[in-house]
Amino acid sequence: MLLTFEATDPRDTVFAVLHIAKDISPRNFSRHRHSIIFRRSAAEAFSYTVPILGIILWTLYDNSLTLTGDYKGPTTDIALTNMARGSLPVFVFYCTLLSLSMFIVWLLGRMLIKPIVNGFQGHKALDKRIEPNYLKSVKDVYAGFIEYCIENSNSLDIICRHWAPFPKPPAKVDMPSWILPISGNAFGGPAQAKKGRVHGDSFVGSEKGGFYTASGSRTPIFKFGKTKTARKPIADEKMEKSGEFSKRDVQQREFPARFDGTLKVKGFQLSEVEQSERIIGPVISREALKLCGWSKNRGASEADLDQVWRILVANRGPNGINPPDWYRRACSACLEWYNRLDEDKFNIDDLKTMEDTPKGKVEFLERVRQVVFDRSIIRAGSSQGKSYLGVAPPQAQRGDVVCILFGCSVPVILSRQKDGGYKFIGECYIHGAMDGEVAEPQAVGATEQWFNLC
Repeated sequence: MLLTFEATDPRDTVFAVLHIAKDISPRNFSRHRHSIIFRRSAAEAFSYTVPILGIILWTLYDNSLTLTGDYKGPTTDIALTNMARGSLPVFVFYCTLLSLSMFIVWLLGRMLIKPIVNGFQGHKALDKRIEPNYLKSVKDVYAGFIEYCIENSNSLDIICRHWAPFPKPPAKVDMPSWILPISGNAFGGPAQAKKGRVHGDSFVGSEKGGFYTASGSRTPIFKFGKTKTARKPIADEKMEKSGEFSKRDVQQREFPARFDGTLKVKGFQLSEVEQSERIIGPVISREALKLCGWSKNRGASEADLDQVWRILVANRGPNGINPPDWYRRACSACLEWYNRLDEDKFNIDDLKTMEDTPKGKVEFLERVRQVVFDRSIIRAGSSQGKSYLGVAPPQAQRGDVVCILFGCSVPVILSRQKDGGYKFIGECYIHGAMDGEVAEPQAVGATEQWFNLC
């Protein structure tokens, strides 16, 4: 969804997609920001002043609480004096009643003027995490956006999507591994759009709903690491470059970081990667096909062939539909063609672009291309001795762990770090674990645990 344009400031991309970006220059934004602050301050003052004035007026003109004497004054001091002459329980009862009445008046005042306050602010109050604020760092904008998405969608799928436009140069901001760059999208970022496909399609599917239910009906359990720094902008830093006397680089003022870059999520470890065979673009190596269950010399048994074609298409058709039955026949015909070649590599595009290739084969090969392009075929073993096969990011390597995170529709690959944390590698397809078959850790002899993503 973020591929159609490239903004100078990466924060603008998020603000624009949320339909709340302000097309103003930094100078005008300063005045605009002060205007917002003034209106909000005035609205807040108004929201507190009105109830307090109501309490004061109610107290001044309530004469019915004077229990003794003939005098009916406009204040409550006479009542308090008279009550002091009476019994202590009556006096306590009076003070309690007075406090309760004042609280009710204040509460009703706040409720009644809330619409007025919102109108005075000029718009419905936005969630602070997605409100456009150029004083927040890029990392805080992205982390706040992800937190907002998880809470509102009740899903962790957002951390599997390659959506974030990184600043230039990328080294300028130290992004956590669970904020994935848009360059990893199927067709890359805006600068890569003319190159065609550069990666496989995302397994989590469209924004309207996922294609899989790996974690069943479990909801996400998560904690964002946050700092306790005061929300005051960092002062401008002016630095002179060597040999220059008139030009200065002025660093943009920003709030101190609110997010510390960590995200704790709950789930369990399904297995550990034992072998990974890389797929370069649309070219599947002999070793990768062998890992799926296909032999260059002997082909595959009926059972293995069913496994091979389902892995190659991630057990789905285009747009997440159930795979057609004829995919099996198309896969067998394509791999038999490959077996007749002298070379060991199966180039999907070579067969797909041949003039005499039937339409059914072309559709099957296009689906395979969507799944395996620039990915890896992996084998992962569990502590119970079960072996899993699947399709993973190209960075997946031996020793990485395959995990089911609660609230995530697909399994993920994590890499253990020396400090006990985990680096988020990406989503994956694990054959036999995508539709809730292993949603509960007890089913595979695993235990729930926290994964500290960094």
